[in-house]
Amino acid sequence: MVVLFQLAALDHNANTGREQATASKEENGGERRYKVVFLKQPREWVAKPIMQKTRDHLKIIVHAMVERMMQDAAERSAVVTALHIPHNQTSLSTPEN
Repeated sequence: MVVLFQLAALDHNANTGREQATASKEENGGERRYKVVFLKQPREWVAKPIMQKTRDHLKIIVHAMVERMMQDAAERSAVVTALHIPHNQTSLSTPEN
């Protein structure tokens, strides 16, 4: 689970500040792309922009993984450290039933 969260964070960080995607030149001459979604709260349909997505960061991760696997097993560290999870930070005690 930790690795999945870390990969999700890397993917999110790599795709912040993106530009809006455009249609291919053959299709619509480079027009901006939108998707139509239904919002439950105001109960209406709205057009939301489709953003460009990059996967360039995955090449770096895969390359690092391959390099790591090519190392001698004695050189690789097999120790996995758990993340520090803080205790409940509230100043109030848990209510009794």
